[in-house]
Amino acid sequence: PAGSNPPHLTENTSTHLSRHASSSVMATAFTSQYSENLFGCFDDFGICVYGYFCTPCLVGQSVEEAGQGKCSDTAYQIICCMFVPYCGPFLAAQKAGEAINKAARAYGITEDIACCPTAIFCGTCAACRLQREIVKRRNAGIQPAPPTAMMMVPAPQMMVPQQVVVAKA
Repeated sequence: PAGSNPPHLTENTSTHLSRHASSSVMATAFTSQYSENLFGCFDDFGICVYGYFCTPCLVGQSVEEAGQGKCSDTAYQIICCMFVPYCGPFLAAQKAGEAINKAARAYGITEDIACCPTAIFCGTCAACRLQREIVKRRNAGIQPAPPTAMMMVPAPQMMVPQQVVVAKA
């Protein structure tokens, strides 16, 4: 009959294909790359507005949610960098980029904000993308890795020559 599905694509088969397709998407959705687009800011309007009006606060929140530091400390450092004469905005962008990369690594994302223009001109978008990614991964049950501890190297020991006593025969 016209308009009917071919016998090999019954409703059961298409349902199975849909389920299989969605499960394979879920399996590959969280890799070491972002699953969110850098310019997808309006995908979550609340995060977009928060990031636009206070990017240092959003970066700080992301760092704290990733367990990589305190929100207030991170935001304060970024804001203080802004007031350095002549190069303040560049320092602030660099500091924000470092914080974003650190928080992203806690969720297994190794894709860094690799270039200076991205950090400077798209820093707000990068902060919003990270926060959307954190929310998405947290909703999927993915927890951040604990912060890496710094390995302490023992101080070098100085060898002091010992006096050797030779017995006389």
